[in-house]
Amino acid sequence: MQMKRSTPLKKRSGSAVVRRHFVLPLYLGLYCFNTHADAVSGASLTIVGTVSFDRNNTFGWRFKSTTDIDVTALDFFDATSLPAGSGTGLSQPHEVGIYRVSDQSLITSDTIPAGIGGALSANFRYVRLPKPVRLTGGTTYLVAGFALSASPDPAAAASNWTMAPGILYANDPLPTVINPASGTSQYLASAHGNPPAILTYPGIAQTAILPAFAANFQFMPVLPLLTGMEIRTNKVVIGVTNLTVGVTNFVEKSSDMNFWQPLQNFVPADTAANLIVDTFANPAAFYRIKVVR
Repeated sequence: MQMKRSTPLKKRSGSAVVRRHFVLPLYLGLYCFNTHADAVSGASLTIVGTVSFDRNNTFGWRFKSTTDIDVTALDFFDATSLPAGSGTGLSQPHEVGIYRVSDQSLITSDTIPAGIGGALSANFRYVRLPKPVRLTGGTTYLVAGFALSASPDPAAAASNWTMAPGILYANDPLPTVINPASGTSQYLASAHGNPPAILTYPGIAQTAILPAFAANFQFMPVLPLLTGMEIRTNKVVIGVTNLTVGVTNFVEKSSDMNFWQPLQNFVPADTAANLIVDTFANPAAFYRIKVVR
């Protein structure tokens, strides 16, 4: 972002007045370290098999993020996309949702269509949400997918699972990659017996040989957003929102976008702040806020 401040200078030439404008560029770059331009999946799996639904049920797993995130899409596992699969897609539509664990509130949900109507990414069919849904850093959530009794669309059995940077797998107790069958809770189901044919909160722990994933999600980190900027007696002051409370932010300065000079760090107590980022207004300088995830 570039701001220009024009200062008219007067030079008399006879009776004529010549105006010259000097441009003072001030650049402000807001970055989030270790993030991606595109949305990324919450979990990446090493898939070694499938787990079938033997009743109307919802499979889920808990997670939390270290900073605020915007969920952009919801996913359901497509077994036909595996190397030995037919590639025909899902046999039926599937509801996928994200719940807040503390009060079991449904935060967002959508339906993944049958067939190949949902876009494919790493063996999951997904639909983009109409608009991103903000999740709060440090809060535990649960992502879950629903299937009807004896659905031909199974969940994925994983021997290994890797969370995206900033996402923590939060099933409790926590399965281990080395020995996932060590008696811990491997996945969550909505109920025993034959629950209603709707997406419901999966609160019953199940054990199996391997952890199971029916649903996934895609997200983008929440980046600091510039709301204002001014120079006050050679002090560069910026207004920023979308800050994550309790997470360290680093303010840096550069004249060439290559070498960055640390200026300060702060831990916001609120999502917005006005910061004095520099006590000397360089005629051409770049400033950035870096969030280490």
